[in-house]
Amino acid sequence: MKISDLNLENFRNFDTISLKFTAPVTLILAPNTSGKTNILEAIFYLATSRSFRADLEQEIIQRDKNFCNIEGRASNANGDVSLRIFLQKSSEELPLAQKRLEVNGVSRRSTTFIANFHAVLFTPEDLNLISESPSRRRKYLDTVLSQISPDYHTAISQYQKIITQRNKLLEKIRENNTTIEQLYYWNDKLLKLGKLIYDQRKDMMEIYNGEMKIVGSDLHSKGKDLALIYYPSILTAERLSSYQKKEIDSGQSLIGPHRDDFAFYWRGMDLEKYGSRGEQRLGILALKIAELHFIEQKTTERPVLLLDDIFSELDEVHRKNLTQLFKNQQTIITSTEEEVVDSVKQAAESEIIELKRS
Repeated sequence: MKISDLNLENFRNFDTISLKFTAPVTLILAPNTSGKTNILEAIFYLATSRSFRADLEQEIIQRDKNFCNIEGRASNANGDVSLRIFLQKSSEELPLAQKRLEVNGVSRRSTTFIANFHAVLFTPEDLNLISESPSRRRKYLDTVLSQISPDYHTAISQYQKIITQRNKLLEKIRENNTTIEQLYYWNDKLLKLGKLIYDQRKDMMEIYNGEMKIVGSDLHSKGKDLALIYYPSILTAERLSSYQKKEIDSGQSLIGPHRDDFAFYWRGMDLEKYGSRGEQRLGILALKIAELHFIEQKTTERPVLLLDDIFSELDEVHRKNLTQLFKNQQTIITSTEEEVVDSVKQAAESEIIELKRS
């Protein structure tokens, strides 16, 4: 799987920019504020149909413009494919007036759009995944699984909407504005979607653990002891019944996949509580390599690897481990450091794109 062309209009700091990726490895060398991260954001947008940075999608549209256009040409096992995302503002205060996803010029739903191109993104912020909130780790699960499973993508979107509606209903029941019987309809939907989400997250964790034992051994002499522990908030009819009073009292849905979490362990030690910064970085690096293998296993194609200024956050050993991956798939890297050039050139056939400060 590869991306060969990227064309942006009114995207972030770019009025227009057109880029071609012709080598197995592309290094985008640029100073800060030049927009190098914006390029990876646009590529990852084509893979997931969502921004990994913006809280509201209209934030990626230039402030003085009312639309933006993201176009890319990629290739997968079925041949070349043209991808386009068009966003149009309504106003500063309101959601988007339009979001259009196109594959080869034909409008598509997000579930079929994201099936055409896959990418793994590694940013400095990912190094904090171990210590950040459970919601951040759940978002990671959703981002990966939504890329490779249309059923999951649909289920998690519906589930989140149902939780919102169900919470409103719980508040009404608490205030005696409706009856408990109204809850049963939403409970049935929650149970069905919750099982699908749980099953796919559990499968993902099992595959990751198998991969991380192998990957970890390559990264460190004791790396085979790396593991992910999944903490699901199981949804069953019996648990919903037992939590019913608490949920009504709080006006919140207290159990289900929206309460799931997972933790990183190394040699039986919780890396969030007891791991050094170096050990935590080892865990995240292993996670990202496992992600590459997981997507390849599920799709039979190797995703594109996107590295956003990650070399500045890694020590020499971890840098070397990362460069060993370059020859296995198309890799696009951003950096401010010219010293990275030699490491990249030694690892694989490469090209350099230089951006000027905006």
